[in-house]
Amino acid sequence: MKTNYNKERGQVIRELNDKLIFLTQALRGAEIEGDTKEYRALLKSYMDAAKLQLSLVSEEQSENAGAVDALTDFNKPSVYDTRGLLVI
Repeated sequence: MKTNYNKERGQVIRELNDKLIFLTQALRGAEIEGDTKEYRALLKSYMDAAKLQLSLVSEEQSENAGAVDALTDFNKPSVYDTRGLLVI
């Protein structure tokens, strides 16, 4: 069940990234044309999508924060190094 949620969340994050790219391009076009009503509407949609995307990414990162990276764990200094003992 949790793996399905993680897959769906990842898919939603990717779709939101695509939507944000499209909205950024549309915002540039509306800015160039000087259409303030369209710009304001696009900006509201952009902000809503960005807020949702950031909350989903934050949720994903908080779940993965407890995971230990094997390389980082391997490269941690030895407890013997802090005491001044030579470790061979």
